[in-house]
Amino acid sequence: MIYVSKIDRIIALLPTLLGNPYVWGGKGESLTGMKDPEKWITAKETGEGVKQVNRALAFFRKVVASGKKHIQAFDCSGLVTWSMKQVGISISNHNADTLYGQCAKIRMSELKPGDNVFIGGKGGNPNRMKHIGWFIGKPDAKAPKGYTIEAYGRDKGVVMLPLVEGEWTHAGRHPKVLEAPVATPKTEPQHVLVLGSVKIRNAPSTKGDEIRTAKKGEKLKLISHEAGRWHEVEAPGLYISDNPRLTKLV
Repeated sequence: MIYVSKIDRIIALLPTLLGNPYVWGGKGESLTGMKDPEKWITAKETGEGVKQVNRALAFFRKVVASGKKHIQAFDCSGLVTWSMKQVGISISNHNADTLYGQCAKIRMSELKPGDNVFIGGKGGNPNRMKHIGWFIGKPDAKAPKGYTIEAYGRDKGVVMLPLVEGEWTHAGRHPKVLEAPVATPKTEPQHVLVLGSVKIRNAPSTKGDEIRTAKKGEKLKLISHEAGRWHEVEAPGLYISDNPRLTKLV
C-alpha cells in the first residue's frame, strides 16, 4: 500500500482554498453553485449586523470580479472542520472553543504542521477560544517560524500568513488528525504523464467547475481513483477524467 497521512492531505488541500470569502457560519458551501449567493450571505450575516453584511458582500463581489472559478464560504471553525472532513475525519462544525477542548494542549514552540492555533479571549476569558487556524509549517525568509492558514475575517477571507506568536495565544493537536494514515492501492500509479492538455476539475462530475489546464507533458500526482475512471490529482478535491470528452482535450 501507498500511505498518505491525513496531515499531508490537509496541508496539500489548504492552499487551494486561499482567497475564498469569510461568511459567518460558512462550512465550505459552494457559492458558485447557488442561484442567489448574495441572498444566502445576507441571511447568514444578518445576525451580526448591517455593517458585517456589507463587508461580507463587498469581499464576495471582489472575489467574483477576480475571476475565481469556484468560490466557497468559510468562517474560522468551518475552514478547519471542512478540511478535516475531506480526509475522512467525521466532526460536526464546532466553534473554536469546542475544538480547542478536543485538542491535546501544546506550547507554541512545539507546533508541527497540521496543528491548530487559537486566539483566546472569548467573552473576556483568556482561556476560551474565539478564533482558530491551521499551522502548516513551510518556514522561509519571510516566515522563519512557518505559516498559518485561516479564515481571517470578512475583509480578507482565507489567507496564509507568517506565524506570529503574539497574535496566536494557544496551540493544540487534534487527536483525529493524528489517526492512521489514508491508504491507496499499491497498483495505483503515483503519477500520470498527460498526453494532451486537460482541464482539471473540482469534482468528479461532468458539471465540475474547471480549476486550471494541465499542459502536455506535465506530470500529475494521483492521490486516488474514483468510480467511472475519475482520478483525484495533486491535492484532495481536484480531478481529471480518462474520458477525453469530459477532460476537454485541447
